Amino acid sequence: MEKSSVKKILLVEDSETIRREVREALKDRANYQLTEAHDGVAGFSILSGLEARFDLVILDYRMPGMTGVEMLRKLAEKSRKVNCPVLMITTEIEVKGSEVKDLNIISWVVKPIHRLRFENLVAQIFEYVESADGF
Repeated sequence: MEKSSVKKILLVEDSETIRREVREALKDRANYQLTEAHDGVAGFSILSGLEARFDLVILDYRMPGMTGVEMLRKLAEKSRKVNCPVLMITTEIEVKGSEVKDLNIISWVVKPIHRLRFENLVAQIFEYVESADGF
């Protein structure tokens, strides 16, 4: 991940309610630029682009059409593996580790989103990546 003052975040989530909650949680951070996709197919399209560069992908685990894990695997198959941390949002309490191996998933959030915790988690992810000098 490149160090820059503006952190580019891609949010891929089919629920308008959750997208609004994420926007609310991150709105006070002037250095966050949020791009939204309403499902896995739209997220795949954005991340497949040659100019797609994000510092963080926030991704819903279960979406109609293409799940978050399916989207990440499909990108990897097309040599467009996500080269930044992925924060997975889910309603699932337990997810099989083997299902998400090697997909850059750095953390999980179980819905519903708690605004302050979510905002702090995103900031901690950026701090961790910067302290590790890349992802």
